Amino acid sequence: MRKIWGKFILGLANFLEILIGGLINIMEVVVSVVSQLGKALLSLVFVGCSAFLIAPWVIGGAGVLLSPYIIIIIAFFVLVPILGRKFVSWLQYINFSAVEFLRNYGDFLINNKENFKSYSEFSKDYKDRKEREEREREEQQQAQNDFWEEIFKNFSQGSGGFHYYNMNDEDFRRTFGGYQGQQQGYGGYGQGSYTNPLNDFKTKYKESCEVLGIPEDTNIYEVKTAYRKMAKKYHPDINKDPGATEMFQKINEAYEFLSEENINRYKQMNKN
Repeated sequence: MRKIWGKFILGLANFLEILIGGLINIMEVVVSVVSQLGKALLSLVFVGCSAFLIAPWVIGGAGVLLSPYIIIIIAFFVLVPILGRKFVSWLQYINFSAVEFLRNYGDFLINNKENFKSYSEFSKDYKDRKEREEREREEQQQAQNDFWEEIFKNFSQGSGGFHYYNMNDEDFRRTFGGYQGQQQGYGGYGQGSYTNPLNDFKTKYKESCEVLGIPEDTNIYEVKTAYRKMAKKYHPDINKDPGATEMFQKINEAYEFLSEENINRYKQMNKN
């Protein structure tokens, strides 16, 4: 009887995972569609308000814009994306804590292992993991900023063009010795070869924009929005496809690179 109940619990866990995963996908689509429609609507409202300011005698147009129905519609398109994202975050929390708790409990009933954990422990594990991931992202992004800050300090663009440095130069090794482990990720500087790391910066920037599906003239808000959308889509806890983990890593790397400082650097480089 104990094993039968354990198998039922495992089946319930699998069912909940499919159900919650489906709800997450549906809510992400709803939030995405409403957000896009909301942006279009806000653009129309902005145009309408601008026209009213230019031609204040158009009282009828102002009355339409200030009608309760229009205000309710605008509130809908503003609130749904905000509340929808919070609901998705809550579903992801349930998808991990509740589903993993049921699987652990089912395995405990079937195999009688001494590995039973309470729901509160799984809940704490999820929150701790989220905090750890956020902290690691911030540390990695800061490392990215520090790295490229040093690059831009030491490689200047003068009248004669970019200054190129040799990997065997003592000054280069002293400045960038701490980044040897990142050579492959930042252009693969070879021993005894000359390279222009600013070209590597441009390449890395374009590749990061492609990964997140955003234009090169992006801003930090678009980066964060695209990151949240793609990170949820490819998170290993939700997406069980073989390539999801690798893609999730690429998404994180792109997000870490596309800091506000690097976006401004890229735009400044294109002005020169």
